[in-house]
Amino acid sequence: MENQDYVQTGGFAQQDLSVTEAGVGYLKETARWGKFLAIVGFVMIGFMVLMALMVGALAQSMFGPNMPFSGSILTFFYLALALVYLFPVLFLYRFAKSAGDAVLSRNANSLTVALGNLKSLYKFMGILVLIFLGLYILGILFAFVGGVIGSLI
Repeated sequence: MENQDYVQTGGFAQQDLSVTEAGVGYLKETARWGKFLAIVGFVMIGFMVLMALMVGALAQSMFGPNMPFSGSILTFFYLALALVYLFPVLFLYRFAKSAGDAVLSRNANSLTVALGNLKSLYKFMGILVLIFLGLYILGILFAFVGGVIGSLI
């Protein structure tokens, strides 16, 4: 058997990690697609901001004084959506840029930065999914309680 140097970290024996040429190819392709999707995401955020600036005035002109809420509420809603959408797109862009740099320069630090941004992207998306699942559960609960109360009246 070969004598290999292992580093003891966190209770796990680790060997130096290396990436095969196929892995480098996958990373390069993933970086390209990630950069493309991030750029499209930034463009869509720009459209969302433009829509936010126009939707309030447009709704106000369509409904006039009979509008049940202010047009600024719609503007705020669209701007909030654009802000929420900005974070995953930014993490994706940073991942793609760092992964591309890691492939070109064969730099482990760039790969570490890329993987950190990928982790942040998945963490953000996971938290967002948990929030929406909670909102769905609350919505179903309120609908159920409302149905029960409505049938009693």
